[in-house]
Amino acid sequence: MGKELLHKAMLVTLVVVSLVLSPLAFAAEAPAPPAAYYGTVDLNGRPAPVGTVITAKIDGEVRGQITLSETGKYGSSSNPLIPKLIVNGTAADEGKLVTFEVDGVTAAETVIFKSGDVQEVNLTAVGVDAIPPTVSATDPIDGAAGVPVSGAIILTFSEDIIEGDAYDNVVVKDGNGDTVAVAKSISGNALTLAPETNLEYDTEYTVMVPAGAVKDMAGNLLENEYTFSFTTQAAPVGSGDSGGSSGDNGESSGSSGSSGGGSSGGGGGGGPTQERVRKTVRSRAATVAEMADLVRVEVPAGSVTGSNAAIVAEVVSDSKAKGAGMPLVSRVVDITVENGQVEGEITITLYYDKDRLGENQEAAVFYYNEGAQEWVRVEGTVDDSKGTVTVKVNHLTLFAVFAVDKVTFKDMENHWAAQTVAHLASMGVINGYPDGTFKPEDNITRAEAAAILMRGLKLDPGGEEELAIFRDAENIPVWARGAVAAVAREGLVKGYPQSDGSLTFEADKPISRAELAALMVRIVVKELGPVSGEAPTFADADEFPPWAEEAVAVAAKEGIVEGYPDGTFRAENTVTRAEAATMILRLLDLIYTESTTGV
Repeated sequence: MGKELLHKAMLVTLVVVSLVLSPLAFAAEAPAPPAAYYGTVDLNGRPAPVGTVITAKIDGEVRGQITLSETGKYGSSSNPLIPKLIVNGTAADEGKLVTFEVDGVTAAETVIFKSGDVQEVNLTAVGVDAIPPTVSATDPIDGAAGVPVSGAIILTFSEDIIEGDAYDNVVVKDGNGDTVAVAKSISGNALTLAPETNLEYDTEYTVMVPAGAVKDMAGNLLENEYTFSFTTQAAPVGSGDSGGSSGDNGESSGSSGSSGGGSSGGGGGGGPTQERVRKTVRSRAATVAEMADLVRVEVPAGSVTGSNAAIVAEVVSDSKAKGAGMPLVSRVVDITVENGQVEGEITITLYYDKDRLGENQEAAVFYYNEGAQEWVRVEGTVDDSKGTVTVKVNHLTLFAVFAVDKVTFKDMENHWAAQTVAHLASMGVINGYPDGTFKPEDNITRAEAAAILMRGLKLDPGGEEELAIFRDAENIPVWARGAVAAVAREGLVKGYPQSDGSLTFEADKPISRAELAALMVRIVVKELGPVSGEAPTFADADEFPPWAEEAVAVAAKEGIVEGYPDGTFRAENTVTRAEAATMILRLLDLIYTESTTGV
């Protein structure tokens, strides 16, 4: 009886202590990884137009929002760099219903919130459609120069359209005000104007679509007149090649006449613009290939090798950006090397049209991954005053600037890792706290690191059976269990060996620089295969744990981790959330660049 009373007294004491400490425990609780959704979205029986806002709610409270940048679609199942609909929640939200609204209209679909969940949710919403169609894009773009004299003019609308009352008044006029004969047709959300004969060279044309010319399927007429202008290419000279000239040094520039768009960085106008540049690479000095208001390519000495190597930048058709799922705000530029190969970093500056950015959007550079047939974001520096984004790359392909949704945290303003954190947050890889902060200087725990890497690598959450290898599995937080199980299943985490032969995970323990380096190298080897090459040395290398020596060397060689200014690495130091974000973004850039381009 005495033991039973003592046992009950201990239970009462534990309950009282837990009630007293629970507010503190809740305040210090690590944020649960958000859920991320993607899929199609129909509004009133047709694909929702660009600009449509999808809102996710839990218990009537907004927990996530995304603006459509592609008709009828949000997020991506294959490209982690295209933002998904991120829905933030806490452990208390597990199992609750997530509801969706499409431009304020409640969708028929719902899901159960599960921390770390990534799934396809195809949304349908039916409401009263009172929104008129608008022009979302034109080809050529407004102000374009060097436009081919043959080919159709296409206006893309925010939704499917049919002929309106003023359809016959849609006209194309030349610089003298004369009407150009065109054949008009509508297919889906596109109005095509096909000139019956080739346009004149070096001539400005204006397209006028009056109010009421088209209407949507609900009968809403185009509200306002829409006009835009473009200038055709200059007449071919000589043999009629690229329009440029080349000298004995192999350098050339000129209007290629191959693009259907125009300069969006403030250029354009009434005459032909330079749309191709070729510069012979100098071996002992930097080489710069530049087209005004379009692109600047800087090649440091030694970054490109080869006999008579040349750097070439050429504007190509905006149609190359179709399928990106994001609004294009620059020209698409194809950058290549002739007679050589890239051996180091090249700096690329692209100009973009600031007027095309929405209120909650920012400019970001993407490159086109030929193997995966998708656009991949590159970390860069934005100069809002000049309308430029500058990036450093070690491979060449198509580059362009797109508008992406901003993700901000109130404690990241002017922080050195602000851009990196925003980038990863927009990808749905990391998230902040319910109070709108990121807490960049807090140490990141092993559980948090596992959750971030699961999202970044697109791993499916693991099951309870995969946690059985850890003796302390019951101590892994609910929000992290699927993530820890996933990285354990993939062999990315090993656990701490104990004297009795068991393993512990120690979820709440801050991860060290050596541990994070080892985890990332396992990912590199798994995704890309064995890594070779000379690695940098650190002044404190003799202090590394034996198990971390090779991992730190490989991670440093691949540019995932860096040392301190004094030449040390400090393997046992803990990693802050900001530092972890930086390392993880470098890792993802390495994987998604090398695994698909072979660079």
